[in-house]
Amino acid sequence: MRNTLYRTSGAVSVLAYIILAYQIWHLCQYGGVRSHLPALAAAFLIFAVGGSFWLVTGRKLRREKSEENISHKNRRELWLGLAVMLIVTIYFGGRIIYSAVPYNGALSWKLQEWKNKKKVELIHNNFFETGAEGVLQDLDEALDLPEKLYVTDQFRLTFNGDGEIQEIETFLYGRDESGDTQTYLVDYDVDDGEDMNVWMNGYANTEFNEDKNLAPMLRILEDAPCEEQIAAWEQMGAGNIYEILYLGRRSFQTETGLHIPDAEEITPVRYMMEPEYISPEQIAGEQEQQQTEEAKEAESWTVDSSDGSMRYFLDEQHGWMLKITDAALGSRFYELNRTEDGGTTWETVNTDPFAGNMGVAEGLQFYDENFGFAALTGASQSSSRMYMTKDGGSTFTEILLPMDTVTELPENAQKLGYSLENYAYLCMPEKNGEVWTIDVLAEAAGSEGLRFRSEDRGATWVYEGTF
Repeated sequence: MRNTLYRTSGAVSVLAYIILAYQIWHLCQYGGVRSHLPALAAAFLIFAVGGSFWLVTGRKLRREKSEENISHKNRRELWLGLAVMLIVTIYFGGRIIYSAVPYNGALSWKLQEWKNKKKVELIHNNFFETGAEGVLQDLDEALDLPEKLYVTDQFRLTFNGDGEIQEIETFLYGRDESGDTQTYLVDYDVDDGEDMNVWMNGYANTEFNEDKNLAPMLRILEDAPCEEQIAAWEQMGAGNIYEILYLGRRSFQTETGLHIPDAEEITPVRYMMEPEYISPEQIAGEQEQQQTEEAKEAESWTVDSSDGSMRYFLDEQHGWMLKITDAALGSRFYELNRTEDGGTTWETVNTDPFAGNMGVAEGLQFYDENFGFAALTGASQSSSRMYMTKDGGSTFTEILLPMDTVTELPENAQKLGYSLENYAYLCMPEKNGEVWTIDVLAEAAGSEGLRFRSEDRGATWVYEGTF
């Protein structure tokens, strides 16, 4: 009887341990404490009770010296059970550890929350008394905020007619004393308690754009008659929840909006700082700098939509720009400028890169500081001219392909009524190793054409066939 109890309690204990390990892993992988709690409690209770019986009955059996064969068999079953539990521990333990790796399971998110989420008590919870400055003061005392803060998108704060803050929603960032970027995703809802939830060390588009500086909002709210406006709306019975919304500087002026979320028919009030004068020269300079930075990041040439200039950067320092000098009837004259300091200064290196021809720049590409191509097309984009430079753009030579060596036309040429003369649109060269190819189409939107190849950096071109 005792031997049967020993074996049964051992088997139940091992089975309960397996279920317990599985439930712990499943909880760590997928979450859901409430759904797993009954199974976890039952498995733990069975394992604890069964394990106790297993140990007690095993000890009593080992004391019975007369049953040596049974004692030996029991020891073997004991070690077998322990081995099974060890294997289960290693297997599910490994899976639990894996679920703790970032983005691999619910446990990883919970660890991230324990590490990066802070609860900060909102002490200054009346907007009329302490404004938004009080919210930042509470955050600063708990988190030691950077001196200069920015918003990634908006700063949103709602309050009732008595000024009691109801909700806060914003994503702030700034540099600490060490120069490291710190981020703070702030969320508060009065219905969820007295604490603000703050997620730190998160990802944000931290460009440190002065248009998103938080300080102007605080200066605006210092002088804004928000309380008087709310009193007027209260007398109208327009609503009971009000919202402050700050989106940063827009169109060179900073504004903070006060409105009633549940009353769209009530016109919002916008409080603005003294408008800042931005000269046309400064605006143009900022736009040019922005176009330059975009050109540096692009893999190909870029076109400035504001003035039609074309830029290409070989690296962070060396770049070229086809700048429009004159235009008439949709065609343009260009000059070529060059920079060797990342766009801080530009020097004109060629006042007429296309040898007096007008059109629209179709491409600009350099392969080193000297060797490159530029193309010019007409308004119809049925023909183009290709030019090559070997001195960084100081001089250009037009590429004249050996069209007289063409032996066949693309398959659709006859159906479309095309002759060799129709193939006059030269696509920008493509490089594969030390071989450059130029495709020639009947129009820019074509898909079939002629292909020419150069193996001597554009000195000579050979007809390769159709495609």
